[in-house]
Amino acid sequence: MQHLPLSKGLCGLAWITKKELPVGARQKLNSVYFGIAAFIAGFVGLASKSLWVFVICLAGLVAAMFHDGSLRGNPRGRR
Repeated sequence: MQHLPLSKGLCGLAWITKKELPVGARQKLNSVYFGIAAFIAGFVGLASKSLWVFVICLAGLVAAMFHDGSLRGNPRGRR
């Protein structure tokens, strides 16, 4: 097992600087879709000057993306 190198961060905390496992295509797509949803929700939240509007909009966008299949969870049948 390979040990991960650590570097000192703020307040002397150690942060992992290297990932051990490769990231798959599903995780990359999910992160892009979540980033898009966060950007849109952030724009709507800034336009309305409300944190609650941002949170509700982000939750609604993520729920809609899960419903239409854009965001995908872990596959249960392949394990």
